[in-house]
Amino acid sequence: MKSSDFFGIGTALKAAFGIYFAAARNSGRSNKLADSVSDEDMVLFATHADLRYFRSLLDVRDSGRRAKLIVWSSRDYPNIARTHVYGKVFMDHRLVEKFYDDALSRCAYEIAMIERRQHSNECPRPNRDDLVVTSWRRDGL
Repeated sequence: MKSSDFFGIGTALKAAFGIYFAAARNSGRSNKLADSVSDEDMVLFATHADLRYFRSLLDVRDSGRRAKLIVWSSRDYPNIARTHVYGKVFMDHRLVEKFYDDALSRCAYEIAMIERRQHSNECPRPNRDDLVVTSWRRDGL
């Protein structure tokens, strides 16, 4: 992670999460989820490969369960929120890991930007809207 806070807390948290995620591999999380879903449930995945693997776990169980399986991106949140589900909504463990990783990265980046702005002698560059307002004022509008 390039950007981090002054104390390195963001970097330490990402490292701790990385250790946890690595230690949790092959612990049966996907199997437990496959045993838990029913026909009315929806399961969200980070990749098509994860979805195919999970579908194979359901097929091996020959349970006949046909949960709704969807590859999901955080940009699709409004679409998922409108999807009608009678049962529960589950997120595959890889998608949960991605959410936490993305959230930590965003937080570390924002903190680093705030700290850089406060410690910089430069004034922040004005955005386009600020320039338009300035030109209106200068022109007497």
